[in-house]
Amino acid sequence: MIEFDSVTKQYALTPVPALDGVNFRVASGETVALVGPNGAGKTTAIRIAVGVLLPSGGTVRIDGHDILRQKKPASAGVGWVSDSTVFDPRIRARALLRYLSGFYPASKRLSRDGAQQKLDEVGLGTWADRRIGTYSYGMRKRLALAAADVGEPATYVLDEPFEGLDPAGQAFLRDWLDERGDRQCSILLSTHRLPEVQRIANRVVVLNLGKVVRILDRGEFADAKITTVRVSGPGLDRGASDLLGTLGEVSADGSDLLVTGPSIDPAEIAQLLISHGYRLTLLRPEPKTLEEAYNKTLGPAP
Repeated sequence: MIEFDSVTKQYALTPVPALDGVNFRVASGETVALVGPNGAGKTTAIRIAVGVLLPSGGTVRIDGHDILRQKKPASAGVGWVSDSTVFDPRIRARALLRYLSGFYPASKRLSRDGAQQKLDEVGLGTWADRRIGTYSYGMRKRLALAAADVGEPATYVLDEPFEGLDPAGQAFLRDWLDERGDRQCSILLSTHRLPEVQRIANRVVVLNLGKVVRILDRGEFADAKITTVRVSGPGLDRGASDLLGTLGEVSADGSDLLVTGPSIDPAEIAQLLISHGYRLTLLRPEPKTLEEAYNKTLGPAP
């Protein structure tokens, strides 16, 4: 579990806090995404969560351990994937994982075979004894996942994990995250990739200028329920808009009308309009999307 408790971060040379009283939590088995424009505070929040940056106020708790007062057990419980995959290019991947495991209790230290297994799991098994400097960017991203897994943590924190990955790498990362969610791990990630967030997140924390401006549950951006119906046809005038307004919230999209949260089924909407003399060329249910919820909160995503 990850708990942000009134977390504030003020840098010396900036008048506006990077984080300003941030509160949210990530439960066991839950994937929570931080989204927001550049400069919203996402990376600052990630770095405080893993203990590489100190908050100016408030704290983060990892499975009940205060990241300030109980740094060692808190950090030991987190697998961190940074936004920059910087490894010594001279070291070999298997040797790196064995080195990293030395920071954990003896029961979690990796043998040669154990390190090989971690690399096999991320598709780097045949590259185990190659120098990291020969790896592509995507391969270094996979190596970062293996490194985060060394201590077999119950919590994972990832900063922009989808950046730079090709479609196969993105699919692999989704599966990797799903497996850890199935193991009841807590996952916190930041990203600009709203379609990826829609696929994997249970909740979304929207940040802007260091503040939490909205927390979205999955049902608000990705469920099977029809939430908007698009209506197209000639002559959809103010009368049609007023008629549809009795069923839900109506907005215009060009010459189309959008009915959000209709109180009747789409087929009944069509019958109602036709009975009032309107001719339709299209009537299509449109599911909720995270982009729609984001845009309503902050405007178009970057």
